[in-house]
Amino acid sequence: MLVSYMNVSLFVSKKIIKSNKSDYSRNIVKIAISTIAVCVMVMLLSIFIVFGFKHTIEDKVIGFTGDVSILPITLNNSFETASISLNDETLQLLKEDDRVTHLCRYAHKTGILKTQDAIEGVVLYGVSEDYSIDCFTGEILQGTFPTYTYNGTPNDSVVISATTANKLNIKVGEKISMYFVKNDSPAVRRFVIAGIYDSGFVDYDELYVFGDLKHIQKLNNWNNDMVSGYHVFLQKHDYASDYSMSANKLLDFSTTTRTYYQINPQVFDWLNLQDVNVSLLLTLMAVVCIITVISIMIILVIEKTSMIGVLKALGMNNLTIRKIFIQKSLYLTILGVIIGNLLAVVVSLLQLKFNFVRLSPESYYMSTVPIEFNLLAIIIVDIATIAICTLAMIAPSLLISKINPIASIKNE
Repeated sequence: MLVSYMNVSLFVSKKIIKSNKSDYSRNIVKIAISTIAVCVMVMLLSIFIVFGFKHTIEDKVIGFTGDVSILPITLNNSFETASISLNDETLQLLKEDDRVTHLCRYAHKTGILKTQDAIEGVVLYGVSEDYSIDCFTGEILQGTFPTYTYNGTPNDSVVISATTANKLNIKVGEKISMYFVKNDSPAVRRFVIAGIYDSGFVDYDELYVFGDLKHIQKLNNWNNDMVSGYHVFLQKHDYASDYSMSANKLLDFSTTTRTYYQINPQVFDWLNLQDVNVSLLLTLMAVVCIITVISIMIILVIEKTSMIGVLKALGMNNLTIRKIFIQKSLYLTILGVIIGNLLAVVVSLLQLKFNFVRLSPESYYMSTVPIEFNLLAIIIVDIATIAICTLAMIAPSLLISKINPIASIKNE
């Protein structure tokens, strides 16, 4: 069966791919495929890591602040805020929004933990029975998270971070004193360590001690319905801005809302800088891919000069011959992309299982490199790499039109 004219370039390209090559060209092709594979792997891993960083840190922050916090308008950075109290009708309206998964009360009060050998400044994070441990993204390493109730006497059990426990050399079940300021006078409370947690977010771990909200209400002479604020947890973090604006319409002039991003702008500004780094890395890898496919195209054309001369002598035009080499280079590019995908997935799975790449929690807010697969990112990187490499092949393929068939056949 005769090969149709439309398929001549593809037919010849397949023959070239299957034909025996010299050791030199074979090694060059292997290097080209390996280079493209490594570039694709690096691009995908960088995207997986950035997505992992963003979402892991978002989850950690939101575990302490909620997606949206409802606060007194006089909020300052001392954690000694004025109280607010929302009526049942307003609370019900806030909860009825389909985006809301949980709403809880909380209160903050600064204090000093003291043992015989050490002291540590902390913030008592008061919660009650409406606080769900499912909203907390940290891990309880030892002990348990106590149950706090609206009524009855305050629960003296607290949960401290592993960072604080190590600094104070204190363990679960031991008692500790915490000093507060009450009416411009010192006040002391004795607590029992019920649990030790670790969120991996050092800024918060060094700061917060979870305890009963009623202790803070008594220290501040607040009524049972008075709190520092309310945390609202949403189905998706992306809903935070819209919900914040709609919630503000239900509140009076003495209260306001702030999203998790507004509470921790420095953290998320740092994360946004990682997008710039990833963009530069992706650009660099794309340039390496372009240089690689241009180099391999030139090598293939030089190696097959005599074949090009024969094809021209048989009447094949330059465009068809160019298609042959573009299809050959495209095949090698696609092979490199596939291998790069497999390498990225394997490395990611190994990191998820063994956490062999470690980080400093003080600098990166987590102890291991996070990985988050993103199918859309894989598709975009693959298509973009193939498209860019294909366009890069066009210019070097123009060399084919400069080859003289008679001279190339004589040289052979």
